[in-house]
Amino acid sequence: MLSTKALTLLANTLAPKIAEQIMQSDEFVEFLHEHIPALVDAELGECDCDLHFDLSMMCMERLSLQAADYGG
Repeated sequence: MLSTKALTLLANTLAPKIAEQIMQSDEFVEFLHEHIPALVDAELGECDCDLHFDLSMMCMERLSLQAADYGG
């Protein structure tokens, strides 16, 4: 069995790689495309279709999945 320190170091090494793979996966991108427009609607209410699309895409571009480093 690995020590807590070894597991922490391994998790800190793997987590950023896994986060990057998730961000690049088709399923994750589809999830964002499905949910961000509804979240924009919830925040702003209905608005012009072009504005809604542009704002949804810009919000999506600003999101990232990032791994936290819990030390070791």
